[in-house]
Amino acid sequence: MKLTFRLLALVKAKHKGGRVARQTIILPEADFKLNVLEDRDAPVVMKVSTLDYRDRTFVKDVRAFGDGLYRTVGQDSSSQSDGPETLDKLLEAITTKPLSRNGFKSKIVEAASSIMRRTEGEQFQPSGIYNALCYKDLDDDAELVAAATQLSDEVILDDDVRADIEAWRQRMQQLIDRFIVVDGQVLRRCGEPVYELHASQYSAYLGVCYLEETTVNARGPSTDLTFAATSLDEAAAALALAGMRVEKAGGFRNAQGSIEVLDNDYVRWRAEERDFDRFARRFERQMGSGIDTIRERQRYSRIPRRVYDAWLDLRDALDSYDGATSAAPEGVEETLVIAIDTWRSYQQSVGNDVCPSEAPSIGTVDAILQRFVDRPIDMGPVVGYSGGPSVSG
Repeated sequence: MKLTFRLLALVKAKHKGGRVARQTIILPEADFKLNVLEDRDAPVVMKVSTLDYRDRTFVKDVRAFGDGLYRTVGQDSSSQSDGPETLDKLLEAITTKPLSRNGFKSKIVEAASSIMRRTEGEQFQPSGIYNALCYKDLDDDAELVAAATQLSDEVILDDDVRADIEAWRQRMQQLIDRFIVVDGQVLRRCGEPVYELHASQYSAYLGVCYLEETTVNARGPSTDLTFAATSLDEAAAALALAGMRVEKAGGFRNAQGSIEVLDNDYVRWRAEERDFDRFARRFERQMGSGIDTIRERQRYSRIPRRVYDAWLDLRDALDSYDGATSAAPEGVEETLVIAIDTWRSYQQSVGNDVCPSEAPSIGTVDAILQRFVDRPIDMGPVVGYSGGPSVSG
């Protein structure tokens, strides 16, 4: 579907009748494309069910289109809708309120305001636009919209200005590309759905997440253990084991979601490798932060050289490969174990007053390592879903 509407663009341009180029927010018209598809163009490859706190079930289709996955927009277990649910609402969000800091165009406005804050010694046109975009919670300002629209016809469109407008148009197109419409149903781009085990001293349950929504530094969810959509049996076994430890505390809950896989080709999450990598990198950051804290707060406490060496060895080992695209090379697990054992020994020797950052439990370390060692080795190269298109500032 072709769309034509006005978009925000920040350009440095001469105005008609003027000699000096000025930083200007304009609202030029441009053409865009929204993918409105038929069912066969974006087949359903998974169905994700989640439960809310009242045990109501919410089911979302996950469809494949192009190089990405898209899930149904609508209410989920958080009791909130995650976007425009109908084509009419989506079109309204896309085509209206070009200066709004809320809603669909927030990333465009944030990108412009970020540039404006970093630009020193410049006045921005139209008058009042700087404060409106940078400091006010602007939803819609008819006067500023009218002024920026008028300036669109007053700036001189040389090659540089046209290139800047096209760059802003592409940013907007990236936002639109996050959505597709299939047989009237709105879907938004998502990462691969996976199971994640939430376990603590008091509770344990199995949830479902979409990878890009819980990604930390592009490494994956924040929980220690995840499971691919086709590994429900393994996930259920891990939940049962965790539940045995907390059932007496009354916190144990069954699975809070499920994934029905209709096409295995879209199950690509290598949980054993990615969980190990995420665990190792999280501990490396914890150890480094712990060392920095002791140096800052305990100026008279000498950290042994063996602690520094263990941390630096682990950091170098993790820097030697890209955990988002490849498995940890041989020897990284041994380096991790040495670092954890060294930190545990040091922490226990000086106590919590000097070093409050404790090493992971032996049980957690053993579980992560054993799973990594026992991982399948004939699955080909690591594939991790990278999420949807980005809108950079």
